Order: sequence, then structure tokens, then C-alpha cells
Amino acid sequence: MAPYYTYTKHLVDLDYLVSNTDSLLKMWPEDKALFDREWTATYHEFNDLWAKATQEAIEGATKGGARFAQIDTAPFDAKLKPVAESFLRSDVQKQIYADTRKAAGQ
Repeated sequence: MAPYYTYTKHLVDLDYLVSNTDSLLKMWPEDKALFDREWTATYHEFNDLWAKATQEAIEGATKGGARFAQIDTAPFDAKLKPVAESFLRSDVQKQIYADTRKAAGQ
């Protein structure tokens, strides 16, 4: 494999939790608060573990001679935006997507 890596950020995903809406709405307030707190903690722990593993992989690859390059992702973003938007059917989906992009700083 070539000893080069380009940070295209094309594999950045959202994290989802799939649940039955009725079940969530029927939860006791105390249970819902616990659920929300633990889901948030799980999300943060996963991101921390992912960041650590990524850093370790970068360090290992760099020690092995790999070189890393930052690139301008604007051309990728421009090409992928219509693809992402083609999946958005409802106003709710569009709002969630817009809020997510805003939170990601994009």
C-alpha cells in the first residue's frame, strides 16, 4: 500500500439510535431522563474511544513512514450535497439535516 493518506473526511457519519417512538413517549419521566443521560454518555464515550484509536493509528502509520495530507474538501462537499439532499423527503428530515450540518460547522 502507498505510504500516503489524504484527509478527505468523506467517511464522516451521523450516529443513530433506532427506537420505537411510542415506547419512548410512554417512558416515565425519571426513566426518560436516565435514558437520555446514558445515551449521551455512550455517545461521548464512543467518540472519545474513536478519537483515541484514530490518533494511535495515525501515530503508528507515521512511524511506519506514511505521510498525511490535508486537502480542500469543498469540491467533494459540492458533489455530495445533491446526493445527500436527494434522500431528504420531508420537512422534518430537511430540518434534522440542516441542524446536523450546522452542528458540524458546515
